Amino acid sequence: MKKSFRGKLADGAQERIRLSTNNGLIGYQIVKFQIIDANPATGAPESVCKVYSSKPLDVSGAPISPDTTIDFTDPTLLASAFLKHGSTNTTYDSEIIIFDNMKFNQDIFITHSDAADTVTMNYYLELEQVKLSKD
Repeated sequence: MKKSFRGKLADGAQERIRLSTNNGLIGYQIVKFQIIDANPATGAPESVCKVYSSKPLDVSGAPISPDTTIDFTDPTLLASAFLKHGSTNTTYDSEIIIFDNMKFNQDIFITHSDAADTVTMNYYLELEQVKLSKD
């Protein structure tokens, strides 16, 4: 079974998607992650959206503000998407989406940060539901 989520994130915003269950035997895996700015005809975004398996924290345990740095050594990073288009707004110059095949059974967090503008970003996330064993 697949579950989909969609929403809108302002620049610097973070959203929690509640997935946890009582017994933890239902897991999820990302099968699709897409982003598009809320008003593609204006602005020139250089946006990064990221999906984390837990709330992003620094080494001291303090929450991290969304940023445009992508670090694949971070074990909590499940997916990242980068979207850039020029000021002419006639075509997208670049869209890169990468996601891990890791299974998870807890809430996830989506962040958005824009390096060049302050656009609002729409996201679409599709998860496949998988049964987990107690092992």
